Amino acid sequence: MTTRPSPASHRILTESVEMTVADGSRMGGFLARPADPGRFPGVVVAMELFGVSAHVRDVCERLAVDGHVALAPDLYHRDASMVELPHDAAGRERGFELLHRMTRDHAVDDVRAAVGHLRTRGCARVVPPGHRRAIADALGAAAVRHEIVEYPGAGHGFLCDRRDTFDAAAAGDAWRRVRELLAAELVEQGPAHSPDGGPERSR
Repeated sequence: MTTRPSPASHRILTESVEMTVADGSRMGGFLARPADPGRFPGVVVAMELFGVSAHVRDVCERLAVDGHVALAPDLYHRDASMVELPHDAAGRERGFELLHRMTRDHAVDDVRAAVGHLRTRGCARVVPPGHRRAIADALGAAAVRHEIVEYPGAGHGFLCDRRDTFDAAAAGDAWRRVRELLAAELVEQGPAHSPDGGPERSR
């Protein structure tokens, strides 16, 4: 069995950022990064249905503690800039309303803008079983090392400890796997970032 050392723990800085998308719109986002000088790999964090919520920001901060520059772009920016919806029926209804206004091109352009913002600085959608198999087959055919994990009994949103669907055991295992993946794959590759601006908040 191969064991990997745990990622180093970093003091972090967080800030609100803005970037220009291909259609000319301005998109905000939440960015967390190590406070230490140096170059760090970048990670785009997909927001949840409820927007760039406290949970999403917490995920970014946890990734930054592990030595990544984590950016959560505001994919609702065209209709409700930096909205943070409550985790209840009303918030879910409003979230789906905003989600259905997005187009595939909008989402692709937004993610590209986020990657561009990270360029030298360093999802979540329910996927049906058939689609998971197709994704796994395509990754295998392309010789891409991958792992698809299912947690029987865990509901959608199991990683968010602010929701009634939170599953501590599944979330703990998933977070461990994410940390190990990023520690193994992003050590000396991918976009990197050298801190160059004043943060809005430190931690």
